[in-house]
Amino acid sequence: MYVFYAPEAELDFFTLPQDESVHCLRILRFKKGDTIVVTNGKGLLLEAQIESDLGGEVQLKKARVLQQNEKPKYNLHIAISPLKNASRFEWFVEKAVELRVTQIIPLICKRTERAKVRIDRLQRIAMEAMKQSVSTFLTEVSQPEELNHFLSADRNGFSKYIAACSQSEVNYLDGEDSKSVVVMIGPEGDFTDEELKMAVEKGYKILSMGTSRLRTETAGVFAAASMYYKHIRE
Repeated sequence: MYVFYAPEAELDFFTLPQDESVHCLRILRFKKGDTIVVTNGKGLLLEAQIESDLGGEVQLKKARVLQQNEKPKYNLHIAISPLKNASRFEWFVEKAVELRVTQIIPLICKRTERAKVRIDRLQRIAMEAMKQSVSTFLTEVSQPEELNHFLSADRNGFSKYIAACSQSEVNYLDGEDSKSVVVMIGPEGDFTDEELKMAVEKGYKILSMGTSRLRTETAGVFAAASMYYKHIRE
């Protein structure tokens, strides 16, 4: 089953975005009268009939709802430093979507080696990962934030963690009872002592990831998988 993405799929009549229309008509060779499966990225999965394909634009009519899923049981935000190797960061985004991360925030730290990221490309990767994993919720990929700005945001109701090489504390995500969690993950060179101190002063607890020193993207997947595994057992 191939799933298309259309943010307005809850309407009775709607249009596929341009890139999705191109894929639908030119690659998969659907045509007027055919029925396709669409999600709006907000829990809805439905069948829709192609009403028109004029001008390379796919116009659809809602046929029947297949699923109307409730929001995930938990809300996980991962603020993670972009990597010098862009493909490794893109890999993380793909896996984070598969593991139902709610939001990804590229976090610009003092030791971040690549501050510029292509948000449009990351959002496209997130959308494709959502469709491939047959999820009906699209992970939000936000604009990059400087660490100081990120720490100043109000996150009431969230349990807050920072992954660091420090072993002065032992906190694990599988013991976290809160349904809303935010995890900060630093660059290849880790957070500076000053950044770690700032986070702790803002109420972030140091998150333990074992004795192995993990790559940034591996740490991100570790956090995502820990929360995912915890909640699929509930």
